[in-house]
Amino acid sequence: VRQRKARTTKNPRTGKVMKITSRKNLHFTMSKSLKDALIQNGK
Repeated sequence: VRQRKARTTKNPRTGKVMKITSRKNLHFTMSKSLKDALIQNGK
């Protein structure tokens, strides 16, 4: 789990500036063996 920082952004439709709060984000990293198995099965 990674923590994303709070930031400001602009709504593309209205052009209003909005604040986005900090939040937790799920992050997944594949192991080398899983990656190799997926590549081999895809061929």
